[in-house]
Amino acid sequence: MKRGRIYLSLLVCGLFLATFYWKSLSLKPATLPNGAAFTPSECWFKQPESIRMQCGYFHTRSPSTEIPSFKLPIVVLRHSWWQNSKSPMLHLAGGPGGSAYLDSESILFQIENFIYQKWGVDFVLYDQRGTGLSEPALNCEGLTSKREKSLALPQSVSEESAEFLTDTQACLNDLKGDEKYRQYLKYISTDNSVQDIADLHDLLAIDQWVLMGTSYGTRLALESARQIPSKIKSMVLDSVYPPEVNGFETLAENDLNALQVVLKFCKSDQVCHTQYPDLENKMMAAFLTLKQKALNLEVPQSSDKLPNRKLALTADRFLTLLSYASYDSTLIGYIPATISAVVSNDSEDESLIELAANLLYMQLSDDFSDPVFMITECLENNDFDIEQLARRLVEYQAQYPVLDLTMSRYYEPAQCEGWIELPTVSPRDYRARVKSDIPSLLLAGALDSVTPPRWAISAEEGLTNSTYLEYPDAGHAVLYSDLCSNDEVKRFLNPEEKETIFCDNSERLSARSTADVTWAY
Repeated sequence: MKRGRIYLSLLVCGLFLATFYWKSLSLKPATLPNGAAFTPSECWFKQPESIRMQCGYFHTRSPSTEIPSFKLPIVVLRHSWWQNSKSPMLHLAGGPGGSAYLDSESILFQIENFIYQKWGVDFVLYDQRGTGLSEPALNCEGLTSKREKSLALPQSVSEESAEFLTDTQACLNDLKGDEKYRQYLKYISTDNSVQDIADLHDLLAIDQWVLMGTSYGTRLALESARQIPSKIKSMVLDSVYPPEVNGFETLAENDLNALQVVLKFCKSDQVCHTQYPDLENKMMAAFLTLKQKALNLEVPQSSDKLPNRKLALTADRFLTLLSYASYDSTLIGYIPATISAVVSNDSEDESLIELAANLLYMQLSDDFSDPVFMITECLENNDFDIEQLARRLVEYQAQYPVLDLTMSRYYEPAQCEGWIELPTVSPRDYRARVKSDIPSLLLAGALDSVTPPRWAISAEEGLTNSTYLEYPDAGHAVLYSDLCSNDEVKRFLNPEEKETIFCDNSERLSARSTADVTWAY
């Protein structure tokens, strides 16, 4: 009997200690002197039982009543049931203006990726100011429906440009005229987001961040390395958009160079070249065909319950369609068949419809904040030599005479009027290269038309403790294009570990040296 009481006492004591320890792993409410605060909360989505996760809301700094505070959702995915990472990974979404996909449906994709990757570190996701589930979220009311109607019409580049300018200026006026949003517009910038990264670091009481950014998220990570280096342990930079690159000035090069990259890639690939031996001439014929008459497409949406969308495919929209294909490496293999379909005037070709659906998704996504994009990009990229860009466009016009490669396609000086004056930030050189010795892994896709490999190579010049890996058959967002690249991140974060998840050593090497694209016919 006495022995039973001892066992019972030990059991009760053990349960008490386990409960106490378990609670010690929970997120805690916290407030900083600058007004930034974190409040734990129940998650707003169904949680799988296979992993531990926690949620909460981050209130951005507000040192005075004149400075409004954004309420940003936070999701923490724990890699262990029994311990928290001292240096968790912070996910930085692209854009600027892209969400982290934290809504109740999309978050399941993020969780699934986290489980499969097994990087051995906690993963923190949040929506940046004005994006996704941010309160407030900054969006242009009705802009998506207007764009959808416009894309169904065979508009010229000048018509599209004028409409974009009118619509975005109307959006700006609406936001500035609404007391609910007016003050928040002043506190959107990369510098504000760096402050958020610093404050969230302090609120969660971690040692340091491992920053993981894609596209614009890499620019935010690099600026954090410059401004708050003591809070950064390491960085994973996927599809690098470095500050020394002007996003507006390089749009033309990226669009047109992407075509040449894909053409050369197909020519060097035996399967593709055999099936499409004269792809460049066929592409020029496709542009000419669409210049003479737009091809009207009926494009299904992701759900059968939603009606088809209409797209009037003009020559200039076809250029955008081909460029957008590099956002998803699985779509690159559809490009030759799509070109052939246009020449044949086949509006029902599966490859063409696939790329058209991608174009419409990119143009009409509700997960993107146009105001956040306009404020940030206009602030950082509006200052460049417009006359030099015009001279470069003349060269491209000679190469692609059937396309409207005038200035209005890529940059309209009036487009930043009103937006550029909004942010309340201290002046700085937005083109200055980041110099840092923080350990960094840079990933680039050779077929990426959005953030080409040369940008990552440029960023690497300032990163003295970095590793650069390029994947010959990957497009934008390498980690979603190539499974083996995920193992490179695992090895980078855990150099003492030899085990990988997706690829062995020879497969990892092959992924970086051998292209393997599945071509559609």
